[in-house]
Amino acid sequence: MIFLTWQDLQIVLIFAPMQLFRLCLPVAALLCLPLQDTIAQQTRITLQSAARFDGDFAPVVHRGRKVLLHRSGRIVVDKLEESTRNGRHVVRKGGYAGVIDSTGRVMVPFEYDEIEEEYDLHFFRLKKNGKYGLADSAGRVLAAPAYNRLHGLYTGAVAFTRGSQYGWLSLKDGSVHPSPYPLSKSYIHPQLFVQESGELSGLLHENGAQVAPVKYAAFRICYPGTLVYIEGNKAGMMGLDGTTITPPLYDQLDWSADDSLVRAKQGGKTGLVSPQGVLTIPVQYNELKMFTAGQAVAVLNGKYGVVSVNGREIVPLQYSNVTALNAEGNEILNYAVKEKLADTFRAYRIEMEDKYGLLAWNGKELLEPVYEEIAISTLNGRAYVFARKAGKTGLYSQEGKEIIPPRYEQLLPAGKSNAGFTYYATDAAMPFAEQMVRAVNGKYSGFFSLDGRELVPPRYEEVRWENNGLLLLKNGDTTTIADATGRIIRPPAYRKYYYTVATDRLVEAGDGGYRLTDLAGRELYRWESWSLRDVQNNVGDSSCFYAGLMKTGGYDNQNLFIDRNGKEVRFSAFTRVEPFYKGLAVAFKENKVGFIDSLGREVIPVKYDDIRNLADHHNEYKKVRLNDRYGVINRSGKTLLPPEYDNITPAGDGYFIFSLDNKTGLADSTGKICLPPEYDELDMNTTLNCLTLWKGRKRGLAHLDGKIIIPAEYDELSPNYGWNAGGWPVMARKGNAVLYFTQNGETLPVTATTE
Repeated sequence: MIFLTWQDLQIVLIFAPMQLFRLCLPVAALLCLPLQDTIAQQTRITLQSAARFDGDFAPVVHRGRKVLLHRSGRIVVDKLEESTRNGRHVVRKGGYAGVIDSTGRVMVPFEYDEIEEEYDLHFFRLKKNGKYGLADSAGRVLAAPAYNRLHGLYTGAVAFTRGSQYGWLSLKDGSVHPSPYPLSKSYIHPQLFVQESGELSGLLHENGAQVAPVKYAAFRICYPGTLVYIEGNKAGMMGLDGTTITPPLYDQLDWSADDSLVRAKQGGKTGLVSPQGVLTIPVQYNELKMFTAGQAVAVLNGKYGVVSVNGREIVPLQYSNVTALNAEGNEILNYAVKEKLADTFRAYRIEMEDKYGLLAWNGKELLEPVYEEIAISTLNGRAYVFARKAGKTGLYSQEGKEIIPPRYEQLLPAGKSNAGFTYYATDAAMPFAEQMVRAVNGKYSGFFSLDGRELVPPRYEEVRWENNGLLLLKNGDTTTIADATGRIIRPPAYRKYYYTVATDRLVEAGDGGYRLTDLAGRELYRWESWSLRDVQNNVGDSSCFYAGLMKTGGYDNQNLFIDRNGKEVRFSAFTRVEPFYKGLAVAFKENKVGFIDSLGREVIPVKYDDIRNLADHHNEYKKVRLNDRYGVINRSGKTLLPPEYDNITPAGDGYFIFSLDNKTGLADSTGKICLPPEYDELDMNTTLNCLTLWKGRKRGLAHLDGKIIIPAEYDELSPNYGWNAGGWPVMARKGNAVLYFTQNGETLPVTATTE
């Protein structure tokens, strides 16, 4: 009689003929079943002691031993070895390692000394008695532990060493593919493996074909469908099928992912090799920088120029530096930059004898190299060039045409504010500012249009763009107002202040008080005293005529407004009305408050003692107080909860906790009572994103819609304190009895007590 060990049987199953494999498979499957775990998953687990979860496991006592309960409640294990992906864990039970999934199901049985997951390549390495086996990401054991070494080649293959035998195993079906040499990952193509013998390497295709014999020093990725090989000390190119594209001629062949080209280096010089192995640029340059749109800066003997990808000289190699710039004035460092920006303009900034010039992308001279500085900015959708000569700056078009001669100390994009706030452009004014440049001479600023017309002469010490596109210009205590075309709206005035209250309305402040005017200067309304702060709402829009009306302000006229033409609108039925917001305004009748629209109609009756926004509901829900009772109304005036409650607080988005006669309940934004007022306390549990319920000293949990998860019958609730567990499962204790609740209110199949 022949006796086989379990290890022998596993080896036989892998290498036996298929007929024997089919015969033995049912027997092997039965032998692999973890009997105790199968029973445990079908019956309730009884624990002598329990604790709350920390992530996927809780420390418990089972059958007198300290073990770990999985969050599924289906299995206990002795030790957590490693947490893998998708909620899986390598765990130990009965001294052996196995793998369980997020549901507590045993994926790999507990019969191995060690298990390691190859995370990137989706397989498990199984170790037993010093040998290694293989399981795929689904837990299927594809190879019993019979190998000295296993390591991943790519997502479908694992290399093995078994004594003097080498090859790879398929992760699809566990099939064995021999190789005369050890294999390693190629990083060239997923179907190509590197064969190694000493310092030499070859390439093997997964179909068993020898792509390259074992005689090369190294292989590297090259053009799609090609690779670089090193033979001896020289580099050449071959196809993925092993066909030679170039013999080993070069000192170095470098593939650049930035521009998808290969640079050939020989004797300290650089050229360019095509996918066909042709030298499109001879090996003659000291450096070839990154190619963009088929051309690159070239360097030879300290001189810079530009060549095309086929070797044509676009810019002669005669400059001390050449820099490729995009339409934003940034150096083109990699291909992604060109892709991201609008491909409307590219140019070369050239340097010669410490002077700068500009060339078009085709090499045509735009600005001769006589400038101290050159910068490019995009304004109003086109590129413009700022060039400095003899300490003065001028403006040029992207075609090199002079727009503003170099006679100003600085020319700057008008949308750019300065640090000292003597010049400031608001975000709302950017559409106007981006159509001009700011000229600076000393402490004075002015403006030019992008076609060179002087709009505002550079003689103002302080300039500020207002939201409506008007320019506030100041010299000392003298103020001038101009529009975006430079037209003077208000001539220089001493100690006169202006406030823009609409796109076409100003309030002028002077010795005679305040007056509302249009842009032509026509007086529309006059005050003796006025405050911008009193007429603005809490949003502070560019226009103060909310719902077409602006509050006049002043203590004596708390219900007086004016329209855009200065016509008074008094809400005489109310003692005070605040500025409007989204068509409504807070209105008072003595000590009563409500909301009205611009016609004076009470949208929310002016009868409440107090009205406040409820938390972060964007002013949609209002908490109202009447005779020391609270309710909830929405912005349309609909009563959601009548003012009958002791207090109301928000709970999540669109839910409200209310109290009545020392009891607490929950309502939603429609006024529906989700939880009746029968609890001593309700509070938001941000860890679990639900409500904690209190009845006396008993606790429970409910979803925000009022659905009970755990009834308020428990002495203690302990959420899962794992950092990414969301607080579930929750351990609930009643006396000495313990249950574990999931988020849907179900309990784990576990019976437990506490000490």
